[in-house]
Amino acid sequence: MADIRSFEIVLRDSLHIKTIKTFLESEKKSYKKSNKDYILNIYKIIRNDKKIAIPISINFDINELSERLSKTTGLKNDRESENDQIDIISNCDFKIISGNNEETQLKIKSTETSKFDFKQLLLKYVKETDTDTENVLTDDVISILPSRWSLYPPLLLLPSNTFETDIWVSFVSKMGGATWVDEFYKLLLAKLTNNSNVYTHIAINKPIVENSNVMRVPVNLLPVYGDFSINLNHDKQNTEISEEILTSPTEQDFNKLFWCTSNQNGITQFWCPVFTMFSRGNIKEKIRILQTFKNIENNYIIDLYSGIGYFTLCYLKKNCKRIFCWELNPWSIKGLVKGAIANKFKYMVTYENEDLDWSKFDDDTIRLVIFQESNEYAIDRFNQILKHKNNDYKIPITHINLGLLPSSKLSWPIASSLIKDFSSASEKNLKSQIHIHENVGVRELDNFMEITTSDLTKINGQTVEPVHLEKVKTYAPDVWHIVGDFSIS
Repeated sequence: MADIRSFEIVLRDSLHIKTIKTFLESEKKSYKKSNKDYILNIYKIIRNDKKIAIPISINFDINELSERLSKTTGLKNDRESENDQIDIISNCDFKIISGNNEETQLKIKSTETSKFDFKQLLLKYVKETDTDTENVLTDDVISILPSRWSLYPPLLLLPSNTFETDIWVSFVSKMGGATWVDEFYKLLLAKLTNNSNVYTHIAINKPIVENSNVMRVPVNLLPVYGDFSINLNHDKQNTEISEEILTSPTEQDFNKLFWCTSNQNGITQFWCPVFTMFSRGNIKEKIRILQTFKNIENNYIIDLYSGIGYFTLCYLKKNCKRIFCWELNPWSIKGLVKGAIANKFKYMVTYENEDLDWSKFDDDTIRLVIFQESNEYAIDRFNQILKHKNNDYKIPITHINLGLLPSSKLSWPIASSLIKDFSSASEKNLKSQIHIHENVGVRELDNFMEITTSDLTKINGQTVEPVHLEKVKTYAPDVWHIVGDFSIS
């Protein structure tokens, strides 16, 4: 049942007031157009020593409100750099105030953010360990403390330049060096730990290296605290990340390093942060798959760059009959397998130069078919399947995901040929769509769909129709991570 109550959005950072208030006002307008009074009133901002809050009254269902707020990634903050975006969940606390003034906390469905104040914790710790607090804990030190971070149990992941600046290094030196700061990190993790999640590691998220990094390994992850079981000091030459452990890890290697988890939209995902990436910004595209993509149920899907299953697991949750995945990184494959087990999807894995296990392949309960090899072999694999099925294997392939950044262009001919030679979708009056992930400059956005449609048409002479351009998130100043949807028949 919907209920009218007063509601407070308590901000952790005053810089975000305008951004979040603008978002709420746009939500109010959008609901007015659909003749549904969702947000009734947005009141004057409260400012006092204890809090900065935006009071509103809402006619809402709590579960619906939770879902909507959890999806507000990518809000642009005019006061920050062009490529810096925020989301409501990371930057606010939420309180519902009932009619009798009893406050209850609204549980937002997110495991990646924290209601936590670095400044207050550091201030308290400094006071306990140093009498000259004012001279040591300067405004410069306070200004470099993070206002945003991500929680991926057991890892606290901090943005670039946190706890590595000269100001922080000098401050730590004055306070007592490594022993003092380790105790602070230990205290920080203890504060974050709760009945549901234990936090034991801290790392700084560095940008991915684009050149010669086909397996998308986050080689600039900088450990701050905790046992990472491997030397990741990238300023030194004697790193322990060998080619062997990267490309041919053993089960012992998998068990030696720690793994992170995240739950988005009821889907649990796993990854080893040393060797694989996780982008929380992709949640927007995951939601789009779950809520707007048609013709998934009981049809066949192909993911040519599956990673840890960012989008693969979404298709499985939407009840595709089977999804075929290609991925080079064995650490990503292991994460995908862990995710399949956690979400109760039966799977099989076939390695490069290895024959398919036909007894497993013919088992229709196995809905996730993984190939640890280059997607260049995808057509060969389907020809093998066709031969096994006595040339009777045309399946309704309704979606092919091409999720490689900065460009997936090398796989366009593969996707086109898979639809042309192996899909029966058009015979069943279904559309086959490919979803092209690209990094596109703002000046190229207007022409991207038209140019890409032309390029796709030239590959196999198929009929290609542009369907939709989705702007997922900014990747760099004036560069967008986009997804272009194209229908091919």
